[in-house]
Amino acid sequence: MLRKCVNILETHDYADLLAQYPCPQVGNPHVYRYRGYTYTYRWFRHVYLLGLINRVLGEHLPEDFHVLDLGSSFGASSYLLHREHPGCHQILVDFPEQLLLAHYYLATAFPDSRIAGIREVATAPTIDREFVERYDFVLAPVSCYEKVDYGVDLYTSFSCLGLLRRENFAAYLNGVAYRQARYLCIASPIVPKAFMDTDLTILDYPFNDPARRLHFDHCAAYFHLYTPPRPHRKFWY
Repeated sequence: MLRKCVNILETHDYADLLAQYPCPQVGNPHVYRYRGYTYTYRWFRHVYLLGLINRVLGEHLPEDFHVLDLGSSFGASSYLLHREHPGCHQILVDFPEQLLLAHYYLATAFPDSRIAGIREVATAPTIDREFVERYDFVLAPVSCYEKVDYGVDLYTSFSCLGLLRRENFAAYLNGVAYRQARYLCIASPIVPKAFMDTDLTILDYPFNDPARRLHFDHCAAYFHLYTPPRPHRKFWY
């Protein structure tokens, strides 16, 4: 499976990014080494999405663009964007537990970076463009999402939106950051209700205007689910 990841990146001409940005050792991840590449399946997905952003949006984004990543987890995507576009300003939105990990991860990887932690965000009356431009990374808990009161240049969400219940999905889409964003880059699973407690479908996303759509396709980076193997017979799976 991990070797297939490299084949996918080579097919889309993104393999140079994997060579340029090997999986960081922050947190001591269990990495796979193959043909000079160092990565995990999760890292491969973020490298693929960075390549997609560069290809589709590279010429549309200024050097100091603002990006909000919904469901940022521990900050892997934010790490890659900062390495590839060091002038950008990023807002990471997730649960506080994940943002604590992101603070450790990003501060360790970039010791000189400016990070607004949960304390700064919680005490700020609003998260506007002027506030965000003082930092490289702004860690915003989901409870502070509505404080973001301006349209970011790029709104991203990888896996998160497609796993939400409808009321939470609608709340994020009604936020100013989403409604006024210049560009959206979303890669979300469309899964049956039996797998996740959601009834969302592809029709719930605002991609129905072909004149405004720059890219729409099945994402080759999502070919494997994080599910345990199911025993079949005695030794097979």
